[in-house]
Amino acid sequence: MVEFDQTTGAFVRVVADGTSGERGTTFSPRPFFNVYAHVAAERDRSRFKHIVVDRRLKDFSDPTPRVRLTSIESTDPRIDIRAAVRNAAIGEEDYEFDLDFDNDTGVAQHYTISYLARNTHDLTKIATTEVPVPPR
Repeated sequence: MVEFDQTTGAFVRVVADGTSGERGTTFSPRPFFNVYAHVAAERDRSRFKHIVVDRRLKDFSDPTPRVRLTSIESTDPRIDIRAAVRNAAIGEEDYEFDLDFDNDTGVAQHYTISYLARNTHDLTKIATTEVPVPPR
């Protein structure tokens, strides 16, 4: 393990070189953030399905980092995303909404769901997940 000057970034010294069996832990001021979306249920037998996003967020320097849903995009360029997404609060911490699964293209499509986590140090982590939309 080595030590660096916090202001200049210059090397200061070797704190531990591993020869004496030392072990260390490195803490990062950047949040650790993973998300995984899955279809929870269909709504009213319509083409919309309810999506739930599971998440794992850890931040060793900030116990309450802010998270917001930044975007939901489709690989199908014909999709009007405003009509294909229901009950999603873009810009807020939202992990449940409905997506349109009406895919008549003949090929598999998917939605990409993106989040941004920001801590008190103004450091960020982007997390994305995909939801497959099979053809009908």
